[in-house]
Amino acid sequence: MSTLKQQQSRDKSTSQNHMKRVDPHFIDDVEHHHHQLRQEWRIYSMAVNACLGSWFFGYNLGVYNSAQKIMEKLNGWDKEEFELYTALITAFMPLGALLGALFSRQILEAIKGIRKSMLIFDIIGIIGTIIIILDHTVPNLLIGRFICGFCIGTNTAIIPIYIKDFSPIEISGRAGAVNQIILTFGVFCSYLIALVLPLPADTKDGYSDGGPWRIVLGLPMIAPVIRLIILLFIFRLETPTIMIKEHRYQEVKEFFKQIYSSEKDAEEVFHGYEEKVFEEQAEKEKLKHKMHSDDLSSNGGNKGMHMNEVVNNHHEETNVRVEDQARVPSTAQNNEFNIQLATNVPETQANIVTIQKPHVKTYEDFYHEKIFQLSNKASYVKRFILGCAIQFCTQCSGVNAILFYSNSIFKDTSGKKGADAELVARQATIGLGASMVVFNCLSFYLLGKLGRRTLMITGVGIVNIALFVFAGIQKVDKSNTSVNNFGIFLIFLFQLGWQISLGAVTWILNSEILDRLGISVSSFIRWTFAMVVGLVFPYMKEDINLFGSFLVFGGFTLVMYIYFIFAIKETKGKDRYEILKNYCNPVQYKEFEKLSTEYAKQAFEEQKIALNKITTE
Repeated sequence: MSTLKQQQSRDKSTSQNHMKRVDPHFIDDVEHHHHQLRQEWRIYSMAVNACLGSWFFGYNLGVYNSAQKIMEKLNGWDKEEFELYTALITAFMPLGALLGALFSRQILEAIKGIRKSMLIFDIIGIIGTIIIILDHTVPNLLIGRFICGFCIGTNTAIIPIYIKDFSPIEISGRAGAVNQIILTFGVFCSYLIALVLPLPADTKDGYSDGGPWRIVLGLPMIAPVIRLIILLFIFRLETPTIMIKEHRYQEVKEFFKQIYSSEKDAEEVFHGYEEKVFEEQAEKEKLKHKMHSDDLSSNGGNKGMHMNEVVNNHHEETNVRVEDQARVPSTAQNNEFNIQLATNVPETQANIVTIQKPHVKTYEDFYHEKIFQLSNKASYVKRFILGCAIQFCTQCSGVNAILFYSNSIFKDTSGKKGADAELVARQATIGLGASMVVFNCLSFYLLGKLGRRTLMITGVGIVNIALFVFAGIQKVDKSNTSVNNFGIFLIFLFQLGWQISLGAVTWILNSEILDRLGISVSSFIRWTFAMVVGLVFPYMKEDINLFGSFLVFGGFTLVMYIYFIFAIKETKGKDRYEILKNYCNPVQYKEFEKLSTEYAKQAFEEQKIALNKITTE
């Protein structure tokens, strides 16, 4: 047993060295070590490929804006039918998306993989698009838009998780920003390709040309086809977290070795993922045990989970009994070593027996387990509400009213009539789509320089100014060309503020402060209000005009802006422990540090005792 004793001695010595480096009475944040990256381009390539789902989203978001008047001609709708069917067809995509976002967590668990999920929903997206272009009747458009929306909803939930999981913390912000850049590029493409459609003023009653509208509405099929092929033949790995859960350790290690410049960095990152998966699996087991106990005590009562129980159930998930799971060394897969049996044969011919080495935890490991458990539970409600509020603000700011109905808004703002107004509206809409791409490229640069909080507060402030001023100029004489041009400028200013904040930062920030359940619920809120805005804006525009409509959007956004000033904490360049600390009450967190220090000392000593017992046996 001498080899085993030597190994145990080395492991204990390593743990004791860790303990010496940490103040036993107070532990500050462990600063994140910035690793050197070898293949940054590979991370961005994987992000771009995943975000083809966002291009599909962006294209579908803007495409019906340009095609709605052609649908009116093809179907022969009167004014009332046009308003009703346009609102329904517009809203059915967000309706499908909100259901897709709501069930994304269950879908991921059922399919057991993000990459697998993307493959399946690429196929669904292709089917939905084919249904749309089969016929221009209302039922066909509703069914196709709903199916595409369901695909989009799951994509909005899983793409940020996918990118965050394989992206090093050093470039996670910019890798996440790729999502919004490609989304807005999809919107721009939908506006640009609409040039193949004739101007509504140039079409007569009985218009029946089926070629142009099928090209415009069928083009988004390209994105899921390309992503499907690339996922099948090039990027064939699942995310690191999923692979570790599937015990594919060597593949994960090889991936990290290709990404990071040194093996030490790769090993350190791998260890971090292992710890994360270990904690998640322990939490899931605890929750499963709790739910089983509740079912037995309720004698087969209602097993459903209501929305108002989400936060409480998360608390049960994260209240892990690390005391029971961590103090006795556990067996770590893929971590084997050899010992020699003492026999009468020469050492060179000794029988070699492979056993698994006990996984020895450091003092810091125990401390982090406890501080994560305490701070995660204490700050979850605050982070959950913030994540949902941000997604609510993305829609209550009126962005989808502009994206869904920009042609109509620009026509009303242009001060022109007939074909001239339609031409100005179409040109302005294409310019708006192009500017969105430019603004997102700007946000990509800014995310590397500025923090999430800075961009969010600055951008939402610009959005507020644009909304209130735009509402105000609706009361000015529309025959004034300068005023009309200024109104168009304000829409562009709105997009600048929105894209660098609610556009670029939302998905990055939510993936940093929320778990999968929180992302799923907040995405559901986003799509619920996207559907509401799509349904009611045509009637708002008719009843209270652009003045009243944008005043309402400005009021909602102002309330959210004030809340964000106090609620949003900086997350740029911070690991999960630092993020949780920022969202905890400082006084409470001091107590958590004290409890975690005491727990770590006790658990570390108990582990040493357990190791000594193993050694003597």
